[in-house]
Amino acid sequence: MKKTKDPSLKAIRHILSSIDLSDLKEVEMTEAELKAYWSTISVVFSTLEKDIKGMIHEQLLFANNNADDWYQVVFARGTMNGMMLLLEKWRTAHNNHITTPKDEINNEIFPEL
Repeated sequence: MKKTKDPSLKAIRHILSSIDLSDLKEVEMTEAELKAYWSTISVVFSTLEKDIKGMIHEQLLFANNNADDWYQVVFARGTMNGMMLLLEKWRTAHNNHITTPKDEINNEIFPEL
């Protein structure tokens, strides 16, 4: 295992052999597509956030109360990390939508927004 003095979330994920969002290649989108993506995620983000946080909490409790060995705990941690990565990605999209001036948003997916 690599030793590091970097306490960042990225370093912690890498120590645990997990990806970080910064490791992923961005899907190529035009500026209009990107803004539409941000807008679409933003519409449902509060619901997604509540659902994912609830699932993470339930997974944590389930693993704590039911895991028979370390391998099951590691699997549960991987499940939670995946949910946390999605939440982090979607929170960034939501925040980008909020900070983008509304006159610049061209929503091709939900034009009524």
